[in-house]
Amino acid sequence: MKTMKITKTLIKLARTHDACPEALEWLAAHPGSNLSDLPEVYRVWVARHTATPTRVLEVLSGDTSGCVRAAVASNPATPAHVLEALSGDTSEYVRTDVANRPATPTHILEALSGDVFECVRRGVAYNPATPTHILEVLSGDTSEDVRAYVARHPATPTHILEALSGDTSGCVRAYVAYNPATPAHIFEVLSRDAFEDVRAYVANRPASI
Repeated sequence: MKTMKITKTLIKLARTHDACPEALEWLAAHPGSNLSDLPEVYRVWVARHTATPTRVLEVLSGDTSGCVRAAVASNPATPAHVLEALSGDTSEYVRTDVANRPATPTHILEALSGDVFECVRRGVAYNPATPTHILEVLSGDTSEDVRAYVARHPATPTHILEALSGDTSGCVRAYVAYNPATPAHIFEVLSRDAFEDVRAYVANRPASI
């Protein structure tokens, strides 16, 4: 982990953004400390906070704690270049948080869509910013859960929804029925599905859709 001194400016920023009294007491008792010296629970708080400066997030993205790096990945304020670095993290949980982020660049989502861990690929399928060409690839994933997330994605094209409406998994077909973007002709087919949950979603479809 890179070193960074905890300056008076950073302490003032923490106080301004309601850092817990225990953290402020720790800082007062350890003047001149580095960011890496902070107890993990406080580093996680810093990594999650949207007011944390980019330079601090850059340092924390190389933290020894996977929990801290995951907090950086999930922070809406984390810039794309830091997300790109974290996309190669050794922890699948960190990579999943990167996959979930709408700010993650397309080329990173493409790489993560082929990750060996299902949870990472599921994160890509869940991401609202994932483009259709990646959703199309994931629609053929070996994981039922990944295909289910594609089936419920608002940007999934009609031809993919048509294919997934015939999926062997009732869960996947149910999510096609759940998706408000699914066109009427697919709903008509699903209304006769053998799986009760699929028929229930069709029956509860708002009339305005």
